[in-house]
Amino acid sequence: CDPITMEIDPSNACNHSCPFCISGHIHLKKFKGTEFFNREILNKKIFQELIKDLIKTGIKAINWTGGGEPTQNPFLGEAIRFIKQNSNIEMGMFTNGSLIERFDLFETFVQSLKWVRISIDAGEASTYDNLRKTNSKNNFSVVMQNIKKLISFKKKFNSEIVIGVGFVVTEDNYKEINSFAKLFKDISVDYC
Repeated sequence: CDPITMEIDPSNACNHSCPFCISGHIHLKKFKGTEFFNREILNKKIFQELIKDLIKTGIKAINWTGGGEPTQNPFLGEAIRFIKQNSNIEMGMFTNGSLIERFDLFETFVQSLKWVRISIDAGEASTYDNLRKTNSKNNFSVVMQNIKKLISFKKKFNSEIVIGVGFVVTEDNYKEINSFAKLFKDISVDYC
């Protein structure tokens, strides 16, 4: 009997290092050489074989997640498009949203995914950047721009993708729940 849903981690690498993430500490270079340091990306050949095998099964859905940041894998877009074109498997994704532009995944997401949830976990840019250990290429500003662009692609392609934003409550950010909600009040995400 085939599974109904599979979670696939296309990457153990992440460009953020969130303190509440079960594997957040293993992504920083300063931990290189330790027992659990792992920034491996699923190899393209193995990735291709995996998706071809999954298409042959009776699986209903795939949840792209991590390990690391799924969009860190440069072959992810190709895999998503192949699955969409060659099967009825539904797909969704958990992401930090910072690399959507880098790999030009906007159209792929809105044309292929049922849902995407972007982790924000803060109501202020400074808290976001500090909590997640970001830089100018993957910071709060970049993610907010990517969310807005993703929404514009959703409208452009009349997509039914559900775009959500998430907030993991911690001792460092709980006071920003209201400002987080206010951030997205006037942005057309489907849920917070």
